[in-house]
Amino acid sequence: MKVRLKHQRLKRALDESRMSQNRWAQKLGLSSGHLSELVNGKRPYPSAETRQILLQGLNLNFRQLFQVEDATEVEEGDAREGSPSNDRVRDRSLVDLRLGPVRLRLDRVRSPMGKIARRGDSLMHSILQDIRFGLRTLRKSPAFTAVALLALALGIGGNTAIFSLLNAVILRPLPFPDSDRLVMLWETEEGNPRASVSAPNLDDWLESAEGLESGAAIRNTNHTLRGQGPALRIEASRVSGTFFQVLGVEPQVGRLFRPEDDPPENPPLRAVVSHGFWQTHLGGASNLENQGIDLDGKRYQVIGVLPRGFNLPALTSADIYLPLNLDAAMNQNRGNHMYGALARLSEGATLTQVQSQLDAAAESIERRFPDSQAGRGVRADPLQQALVGDAREPLVALSIAVGFVLLIACANVANLLLARASARRREIAIRSALGAGRLRLMRQLLAESLLLSLTGGVLGVALALAVLELLRPAADLPRVEEASVDPWVLLFSLMVSLLAGVLFGLAPAWLSPRKDVRAALVEGGRHQGDASGSGLRGALVAAEVALAVILLLGAGIFVRSFAQLTSVESGFETQGRLIFFNSSPFSADFENHGRLEFYQQLSEKIEGLPGVERAATGLILPLTDAQVGTGLLVKGREYKPGEEPQARYNSVSPGYFEAMGIPLIRGRLLEPGDRLGQPGAMLINETAARRYFPDSDPIGQFVQPTIGLGDPQEPDSYQIVGIVGDVRQAGLHLDPEPQYYVSVAQQTWPMTAFVVKTQLQDPTTLRQAIRMEAARLDRGQALHGFAAMSSLLDDNVAQRRFVLTLLGAFASVALLLAAVGIYGVISYSVQRRLPEIGVRMALGALRADVVKLVLHQALKPVVAGLIIGGLGALLLIRLVQSQLYQVDTVDPLTYLAATALLLFSALLACTLPAWRASKVDPLRSLRTT
Repeated sequence: MKVRLKHQRLKRALDESRMSQNRWAQKLGLSSGHLSELVNGKRPYPSAETRQILLQGLNLNFRQLFQVEDATEVEEGDAREGSPSNDRVRDRSLVDLRLGPVRLRLDRVRSPMGKIARRGDSLMHSILQDIRFGLRTLRKSPAFTAVALLALALGIGGNTAIFSLLNAVILRPLPFPDSDRLVMLWETEEGNPRASVSAPNLDDWLESAEGLESGAAIRNTNHTLRGQGPALRIEASRVSGTFFQVLGVEPQVGRLFRPEDDPPENPPLRAVVSHGFWQTHLGGASNLENQGIDLDGKRYQVIGVLPRGFNLPALTSADIYLPLNLDAAMNQNRGNHMYGALARLSEGATLTQVQSQLDAAAESIERRFPDSQAGRGVRADPLQQALVGDAREPLVALSIAVGFVLLIACANVANLLLARASARRREIAIRSALGAGRLRLMRQLLAESLLLSLTGGVLGVALALAVLELLRPAADLPRVEEASVDPWVLLFSLMVSLLAGVLFGLAPAWLSPRKDVRAALVEGGRHQGDASGSGLRGALVAAEVALAVILLLGAGIFVRSFAQLTSVESGFETQGRLIFFNSSPFSADFENHGRLEFYQQLSEKIEGLPGVERAATGLILPLTDAQVGTGLLVKGREYKPGEEPQARYNSVSPGYFEAMGIPLIRGRLLEPGDRLGQPGAMLINETAARRYFPDSDPIGQFVQPTIGLGDPQEPDSYQIVGIVGDVRQAGLHLDPEPQYYVSVAQQTWPMTAFVVKTQLQDPTTLRQAIRMEAARLDRGQALHGFAAMSSLLDDNVAQRRFVLTLLGAFASVALLLAAVGIYGVISYSVQRRLPEIGVRMALGALRADVVKLVLHQALKPVVAGLIIGGLGALLLIRLVQSQLYQVDTVDPLTYLAATALLLFSALLACTLPAWRASKVDPLRSLRTT
């Protein structure tokens, strides 16, 4: 295919201007002889440069001055000079042109009349052409395409996975009607803004607050389920008769509780079960008339089945719901703070209005009952916020972190596209010379970037699906099992992909059409220095480094915090310890032997097993959700209302401290003789001794706890007989609180935890042997929760470990992407400056000078990014300050380590380009100038 000059049309254009050919030759920058040969037809096929000069100088379009020979895309007869249809050439979608050494497929060449003759020139058809051309362009650059898609897949995939968690845990509304009107109610006290509620206080709140439409109480319990097989421990919840009405839940089968199902006296034995329990234990029977379950030796009639998916994380995970059954005494006991409470706002009521009404009610209760209610208030939180708990901050932090990874990926791809745009200067110039407008060229380049981003989005969604399978079991978050790639997550991924495509494609698309067309054509295939876009490429590198610094600093501070937390002294030993629980009431035929005898007999049987050194019981283990706080009144002292000493309570067997590895500081431990009918004996921890006995010796003093089981033989007061070491009972990140211990023989609860000290590397291998020993004593016992003691520590830091793992992964990806970005920019810059470097070396520059030149150029944006990133980290890391433990957000060691790591990575990325630059052959590089 050839492009032929219409020399008659050229001659006519020159004559019409009334200027001589010599004047025209000077204006066009051609020699007089060259122009004369063109006019006379002696040069019928001028070069691409000459064609461009003529088109620009004469202000004519391509079809007026040239014709394409042997172009199959042009209609027959249209390309022949003098054809009647030549003045209105109908352009096909693509026309192949050879312009010198370049073969170009030109789309939509304008007709001389400026008209669009066929549908091939329609907008949609033109967009399809852009897509096809973009696909061909990307296919011709497999290395560039692979690197860009990998970066985008990591960025978009990470954002999709984290957004699916954020959507499931925080954004997705609860599956209840008007769930935004549901609130959780708490009592507040000093040091505890979310304390459990007493039943009479809840009744007063509901009566006084006009903004509350209804309310209900809930208390989680455990029961023994008996059937044809072994006894099972079942989680249950006792709820008010209005509980399901407050939530607005409809049953799947049968009916749910009504207020008449929860009378104060002689309640009927009725139960509502979860969908999973109904399928597993009741066979999914649709007729519930004859369906009953045996709980603790009592027969309960199943009256309803909850819908599939009913879930209230952090509030209840029960399989069975029973009536609350509050008798008159419990309904008047304001000191019994053991219930959760939820309520529904009235139509049109706001949380602020309701909170002010509740505050007024709490003040009235405090005035009426100063002895038990002094310093107690009330707090209302949206139910969804209450269920999310402390998961909001880490999820928001992870969303910001993975957003930074996406921005770094976009900056990387933008730099790659800028480099490709510079390499395609000649192509873009020719397209512009042949009639493509600026918007047209920008649209083509944006189409390529959007193809990249959408393909990266598809790969990112596939990556997110795989990542979610790993995150769901590892994430200690409420409702995490609901996390999935649903339509909303797919829409988010699509929007992120489109935004990313526009973000990294806009700069190359904007800068490329601004290049000087004539300079690009005159340059030909020679590599010249390209300053256009170099400032933007440096800015993008600085942005990458700044974002990577923020992520590295965040990860580093989390690592320091996690190391501080896991190295803290817990106060008890975990090596070679086994724990399990027994929290079900005892069978009627076993009641005569008593609970205490069962605990003691089972402990003795366990101590007889091979490898076991000690077995003991404790009501509450450290680092578990079950914590009991009570008043601790020292005899002989007077206290103002609300200022009574408070301490955590535990009922343990004499061997508990040896089994747990808790040291005795002074005095003696509990002994087998500390039983009912004998004087009460108590141990306190060091914190209680320092806080409540600062000027006296606590040993020998008598105290009176405000908790008791009501046994007539139970001691009225207890003598402090010893002081033991502090235990971080509520959490590793919380300082030890005052705590006291009484003997299980003097306060025996119907639930307990067993601690077994063994010499075995894997204590859980004792599980089956212990079950067999318990079955010999009572087959109705349902032991559960067998685990190594170390699992308590692992569970306590699970959420922090999850955040640290993801943040570390994001920081590693960011560091890798930043290093790749620096390497790409410096490699491109060195390649474009090879002629300049050759000249420098020809004039005597040493290799060391060249390396310094390259490193100086590379490190300027890196240093700028380090400074900007360090300042940005000071602001952003404060958002997660509550997740840190004994680490300041301005940690010099972490800042120094993160800066050194990124600087080392940048130097490493610059090494190869600098070495290549120092190996340049001056003679070879000069030939290219």
